[in-house]
Amino acid sequence: MQKVSKNMSNFKRKQFDFPIPKLVQQSIDDLENAVITNSLSLDCYLQEFRANVHCCTDGEEGLTEEQGEELIDYYYRRKYRQ
Repeated sequence: MQKVSKNMSNFKRKQFDFPIPKLVQQSIDDLENAVITNSLSLDCYLQEFRANVHCCTDGEEGLTEEQGEELIDYYYRRKYRQ
């Protein structure tokens, strides 16, 4: 059974000025859940998020390199805790 954090404000989503692909959005949702529940698998969710961002970085109906780096900078480097 996963333990739920008493302080759910440990995860702050950021609004970006570009659309986020469904695959990346699902990874963000999973990452948020892992943070809130204090999952021991948080590092796995972070790696999956980073890999999914790179999968969606193609510029055509996906993310540009700059957009992908902006997402990675915020979520992968755990700036969501600020």
